[in-house]
Amino acid sequence: MILDPGSAHAFMDGYRQVLLMVHSLKGLRRSGTPEDRMVAARPHLAREAELLDDSLDCLERRRGIRLPARVADAIRTLDLEPWVYLRDAGDHSIFLLPERVVGFGVVGLTQPVRELTGRPGCVVEAGVVAFEGRFVFDGLPGMIRAFDPGARDGFEGIYSNVCSIGAFHVIPKGGFAAHPHPLAQQGRHV
Repeated sequence: MILDPGSAHAFMDGYRQVLLMVHSLKGLRRSGTPEDRMVAARPHLAREAELLDDSLDCLERRRGIRLPARVADAIRTLDLEPWVYLRDAGDHSIFLLPERVVGFGVVGLTQPVRELTGRPGCVVEAGVVAFEGRFVFDGLPGMIRAFDPGARDGFEGIYSNVCSIGAFHVIPKGGFAAHPHPLAQQGRHV
């Protein structure tokens, strides 16, 4: 339930560079680990699409770094949400957005989602992108909150409904973009 290592590392390297540049461009407090700064910058990148182009421009001008187009295109699809991580199924983890009545089969970058969140059955603030033909968890879990045991049945019902109406997606289509539309508008469903 992870990407192949070469693809994962290419994405992680570019994503890290962009988020740290966003952190710098926004003038955020320079404290904590690089991962702390990336988590602090991520909501800005998710809300302000122009920050990606600004960051890419600065990386190229200041540092001579040019991200591969496939990595930049994936970052453009960033959808930062409080996702319901219901459970693992086959080759993906089930992520739901109940208020949108949509779900996604998500894989991890270098670790399965379960290893980063501690377990399924939780709400996790996370970024999801479309990369290499998959929906991918960005590897930077924010707030993680277990849901009540009784809530699992309700979320299982939502998952069944999402599947029955064709709103569960496992493979992004060409042109996939999270903004301004929900992720599902460009995904293939099962």
